[in-house]
Amino acid sequence: KIMALIPARKGSKRFPHKNMMKLQGKTLVEHAIDHAEGSLLINKIVVLSADPEVLRMKHAGVIFEEEPEELCGEYIQPMQYIHYIEEHYKYDVLVLLQPTSPTRKSKDVDWCIKLLLDSGVDSVVTFNRRVVHHLVPNGCIYVMRRGKEPYNDRMLGVTLDSVDIDTKEDLDALL
Repeated sequence: KIMALIPARKGSKRFPHKNMMKLQGKTLVEHAIDHAEGSLLINKIVVLSADPEVLRMKHAGVIFEEEPEELCGEYIQPMQYIHYIEEHYKYDVLVLLQPTSPTRKSKDVDWCIKLLLDSGVDSVVTFNRRVVHHLVPNGCIYVMRRGKEPYNDRMLGVTLDSVDIDTKEDLDALL
């Protein structure tokens, strides 16, 4: 059972409501949902948010769940979402897709899932290549087995250049 988690946090101070900003006619949350739905391997999609706008969205087959208070802060890390999901859902593999990476493709998601399943590693994490021999985690795709963290002794890092939207200028650069 492969589940996608889309954490659509409300509390960005640098770029308020960024997950509901539109790119090519769709919100960043909708782009993330499309990437999960386009996957041939994902069979459950959960959007976790405290943003009433996100929670009002309707998308067939997608679970929209209000995130608990402890996940609503400014500096919430992906592992906090992962621990919450582990406690509340059954799955074998979790795919974390942040809305702030709208340039990824469904085929990239499936590639990362297949790498995890075929290699026997515990997680696959995407990185941007900034300069030769210097990789930077980009938050685009995290795939991990249940009970495992993205960064561990048995992880596979893959290069997949991606834009990460943290500011209005980042979004404007894609328009």
